[in-house]
Amino acid sequence: MRAVRLIVGGATGKTGAEVVRYLAGQDDLQVVGAVGRQHQGADLGALLGWPALSGVPISASVGHVPAEADVYVDFTAPEVAVALAMEAVGRAMRVLIGTSGLEPQSVSLLAAQVQRQSLAAAVIPNFSVGAVLQRKMALELGRRFGRVEVVEGHHRSKRDAPSGTARDLASALEAMGVETAVHSLRLEGLVARQEVWAGGPGEVISLTHEVTSRQAYGAGVAMAARQLVTVSGFFTSLEELCPALTARD
Repeated sequence: MRAVRLIVGGATGKTGAEVVRYLAGQDDLQVVGAVGRQHQGADLGALLGWPALSGVPISASVGHVPAEADVYVDFTAPEVAVALAMEAVGRAMRVLIGTSGLEPQSVSLLAAQVQRQSLAAAVIPNFSVGAVLQRKMALELGRRFGRVEVVEGHHRSKRDAPSGTARDLASALEAMGVETAVHSLRLEGLVARQEVWAGGPGEVISLTHEVTSRQAYGAGVAMAARQLVTVSGFFTSLEELCPALTARD
């Protein structure tokens, strides 16, 4: 069986580089191209010090990647992510976006184009398995207590606040009629951390999920890429795309 071929946008960024290293270690996945604003024309393997990625050039856009691919994975920046994804759809690729802070109107245009071409795409706020499980438990807290407070913290260079993960959770809770508040921290030393708090008479409960290394996102990206080539449609969460992740035995 042929490996799923991937192009990764933002492959030399903090998150993209960790994800690329993980993907390169999977026997059923193959990184065949990379997109970046810097180091164009450079060899990705040499740049990252990762021999398994040798021979993969960094291109200016998806359209400039010489290799054919099945899935485009994006960890770039909100102002370019959807445009690059549209290029990928134009080349009949599936699309997997991990970049947050996207304009809703642009995402809607991408979803419509994906549907027209009977392809598949996913805009996922968090690829961490732990974050998916925290979200599931947080919804249960909302059902039980009726009010939830979310405190999310990220590194100072994260450009959107609240995070996509926190916004997604708040939206789901509010749709259930749960009173919800979200607080954001941007601090040196944090990678990603989210606390969910609820309370009732005489008790308080909290759920904490913390990413200490961006390596945490690799397994979720790999899982999503494998699944995307088997489905069609538009997805907005890892558990929606990969329902087995939270299914009970």
